[in-house]
Amino acid sequence: MFGVGYDPADAWSLLREAAAILLVGGAIKLMDDFLDLRYDVFEGEPSLAVRLGEGTLAYALLLFALAALADARASCALFLGAYAAGMAGDFDRQLPSGLYGYQEAAAALVAGLLFLPWPWALWGLSVMVAVQAVDDLEDLAPDHASGNPNLARRLGVVETQLLGVLTLFLAALLRPVSTAVVFVAVPLLLWAARALVWPARRAGRWER
Repeated sequence: MFGVGYDPADAWSLLREAAAILLVGGAIKLMDDFLDLRYDVFEGEPSLAVRLGEGTLAYALLLFALAALADARASCALFLGAYAAGMAGDFDRQLPSGLYGYQEAAAALVAGLLFLPWPWALWGLSVMVAVQAVDDLEDLAPDHASGNPNLARRLGVVETQLLGVLTLFLAALLRPVSTAVVFVAVPLLLWAARALVWPARRAGRWER
């Protein structure tokens, strides 16, 4: 009678997914810091990429591998969604692949739809666009000063706010618990990143 309706397998599955979200979030944060390295150096802004130097990509790959071991679908959906969200607003730069940013974003979305169940691919894209919208609205002023690509600069503040609300609604509709875990994980990861760079910032130097 006790424990009716409780399935330990469901709890274990949720725990693995939450671990995957945290781990892939760490990988995305490292990749984002690495890609923004020159802008952060220009602004004198501390970041994990400045702190870790050449080790940044190695640690990002390690975290992504661990995330995929915990939950491959959640990890791949979020990573591809983050890549697509980050590149979607880039219409001007031709990347090393020969494609423009928005074209690579479309390719990442197509890959997600090919190799993942479509609700997972759509959830990964929508939740990461919502996260990107919040981040770009917060970073609007420093990104404007440094020239860093930013959705709010490209689309406008009100338009970016509307995009964030719509994509958050879609993500919550598709996977409500997973979406909540993402938005709990984001501040935890930002806190961890600040904690890791704080010793070097306090010393007034960066060690590589």
